[in-house]
Amino acid sequence: MVDFCPNDKKILTLKPKTNVSWTEPKFKDNSGKFRLTKNRAPGELTWGKYNIIYTATDGSGNSASCKFTISVQRMYKKYV
Repeated sequence: MVDFCPNDKKILTLKPKTNVSWTEPKFKDNSGKFRLTKNRAPGELTWGKYNIIYTATDGSGNSASCKFTISVQRMYKKYV
């Protein structure tokens, strides 16, 4: 079962690559043991939209997923 899943996150940056971090999801299972998979870890991302998926699977094959979006958008400078 998902105990915590982060909200979607939007980052504005002037740099085409930036370090992005998030609090990783928390899962719990009555057996106390599960296998965790994720399609992306926190780290350097380029401009774009990323669908992040973490899935916990227990020994019986039951699974729970946490899905959220990280959006890295270009910030434009204003010249006066």
